[in-house]
Amino acid sequence: FAPQSSWMWEFFVGQDVDRLVSARTFSLLIAISALAAVLRTSMRGVLIHPDGIEVRGALVLGLPRYKRCEWVEIDRMTLEGQVVGLHLWNGSALWLPTVRDRDGLLRAIERVARMRSIPVRHKPLALPRAA
Repeated sequence: FAPQSSWMWEFFVGQDVDRLVSARTFSLLIAISALAAVLRTSMRGVLIHPDGIEVRGALVLGLPRYKRCEWVEIDRMTLEGQVVGLHLWNGSALWLPTVRDRDGLLRAIERVARMRSIPVRHKPLALPRAA
């Protein structure tokens, strides 16, 4: 696209043979990284079942992470800004990943919590004080 006498052609094509990674290989690596990022974000999610909740995510290098807990294991729930936390009976906590339909997730979780008598704590966002 650029004439052979331009600095751009000389930089990208002329000097490409001396580089450790060629421009074509580098662009292929960038494209594969972008595809991996899209796949990784599509692996995240929260599924609500009648008998429990299922959290899917991705670890390092795209390895899947899967955690499922029954409703009877949940001691209490915390709704804090954009974050939803499930505190389990053994003292551990399970933080749900961000989802596209956050309001739908909150409605469903609060409805199940009401039906199963699970305490829900709404923690307000820390807003800066007016001077």
